[in-house]
Amino acid sequence: MITSHSCFGAELPIPPWTDGATDLASQWRVQTGDNPAWARPEFNDRSWPETTLGQDAAGGQPGWRWYRLDLKLPPNHPAEALMVTGPENAYEVYANGQRLEGARILWPQRIRLNKENVLLLPEMGDHVTLAFRLSRPDVLTQIYGIGIDQVLIGTVPAIRAEQKIGEYRRVTGIVASAGINLSLVLAGLGALLIYLGQRNLREYLWLGLCLITSGVGGVGFESFAGMFPIWVNSFLGDPCSILAPAFQIEFTFAFAHRRPSWPWRWYVGVLLFFPLLSLGTSFGLIPGRPYLVAEGLSQLPLAVLLPIFLTIWFRAGNREAGWLIVPSLLAGISTPINDYLLLSGLLGWRTATPTPIRIGIVPVELTDFFSLLFLLAIGVVMFLRFARVNGDRARAAAELDAARLVQQQLIPMQTPDVAGCRFQAAYFPAAEVGGDFYQVLPVEDGAALVAVGDVSGKGLQAAMAGVLAIGALRALMTHYRQPAQLLSRLNEEIVRAGHGGFITCLIARIETDGRLTLANAGHLLPYRNGDEVELAPGLPLGIVAGLEYSETTLQLAYGDALTFLSDGVVEAQDAEGRLFGFERARAMSGHSPMEIARAACEFGQSDDITVLSIAYSTA
Repeated sequence: MITSHSCFGAELPIPPWTDGATDLASQWRVQTGDNPAWARPEFNDRSWPETTLGQDAAGGQPGWRWYRLDLKLPPNHPAEALMVTGPENAYEVYANGQRLEGARILWPQRIRLNKENVLLLPEMGDHVTLAFRLSRPDVLTQIYGIGIDQVLIGTVPAIRAEQKIGEYRRVTGIVASAGINLSLVLAGLGALLIYLGQRNLREYLWLGLCLITSGVGGVGFESFAGMFPIWVNSFLGDPCSILAPAFQIEFTFAFAHRRPSWPWRWYVGVLLFFPLLSLGTSFGLIPGRPYLVAEGLSQLPLAVLLPIFLTIWFRAGNREAGWLIVPSLLAGISTPINDYLLLSGLLGWRTATPTPIRIGIVPVELTDFFSLLFLLAIGVVMFLRFARVNGDRARAAAELDAARLVQQQLIPMQTPDVAGCRFQAAYFPAAEVGGDFYQVLPVEDGAALVAVGDVSGKGLQAAMAGVLAIGALRALMTHYRQPAQLLSRLNEEIVRAGHGGFITCLIARIETDGRLTLANAGHLLPYRNGDEVELAPGLPLGIVAGLEYSETTLQLAYGDALTFLSDGVVEAQDAEGRLFGFERARAMSGHSPMEIARAACEFGQSDDITVLSIAYSTA
């Protein structure tokens, strides 16, 4: 038999000796404080209260704590070893007053909880007094609970086998958590890769950061299983767990195409302040248990209000917002539940610690189960979003192809040959397609009609309005040949179409003898040999019906040059807000259209840019 006893008391039985390992769970004497004399075997510990290992880890006051146990081993016993399960680097072990190698007290953040540690006992006869000197740092005791969970004694092979069994159980206990957290990190990296490929999809940026910080936070929490020193959770895991909800809020609003209101911004600011509080707790500046309560309460608005907002948006017509209700609820309640279970365990509320869900031999904690459900739900949501976005992109590509065909109607690649006139043009749209247009249309007797226009707005809608104007203009040419008549009739067609904007347009008729007739509907005035041509003003097309336009007639001489511009040239704006302006436009009007257009683009393009020039060369 192995027996245990107090130095000044009767022998007390403990479990019988076997060739395996014996659990030294009970009959320990415990005392708070620190005194080196308590390691000596002759010290009288009879006045110390008795305890069972593992019962006082969560409770009690921080500070130093000593445990003592007297053992009487059988005669001729083999070499013995201890396996201590507890906070590695937080205790020292003495056998008959001799400190054992392999157990030490280091910086509190280097403690590894629930770690199996094997200590070899020296040869010291049949009577052994074991003394444990345990450091219980203030904050760590409040958050993690610091205590010796188990001590086994036995032969070296038996203890080594028990160590492997303990390590297997510990690793098995966190394998599901590790797999789930790794999946979160990998999914987050995938979301970031999607964002890097498509920078306009900002929801993938915030989702990636949310998933990565959630996964890293979960990995840090595995410090409770002794996989990492406590500092991994203190300085990495816990701050990431707090950052994840802030990223989740940004993701939710970006996903729903909404901007967070100022209360949400303030709330995110509060969440971003908590990592500093977490670090303050790790350094002992802030009490641990009040911090856990505050952290759990800080997550409740996320768990409650975000699903409510999503429901409101869903009922308002944002169907995709409804997809996020369940994932948001799962993510929001995970941290409060985690903090509540941790705190309740420290306070000894046994009913608050649920039985893990088991998948085969692998246990899955409740918070990990919520994380798994969140990952699956968000995966479904983002698959549906990705499918919709790809469908929209395919439709947009088809529309863009159609728009390019439309653009060819607005901006012809070649101008027709007109006797005595040489045409040059340059066009730079602000978007894939633009609303600027120009046309050179031959008419009878060798004359030509030149039309330059600018549709309000940009993109495909403006381009379609331009095509409408060109189609109407070509149809009207069969009955009306003079610029003023064409503008008046064209205005009626644009008003009748009701496209919702307006069109500026300048029409010029060039005769073979150099006679030039112009009519203007709100467009920029042209330049002749570097001078602005004065024209009668007129309202743009499409504003009001029944307008009549005036004409101006000029006689071109050999070598005269005309330059027509859209307002994208004069409205080009540099980084300091200065406009390209009319003076620069006039000064460059004698240059080629390509030179003028490039100068405006390099200055700072903000609208479609069109330049058309006509060189008259008939004597």
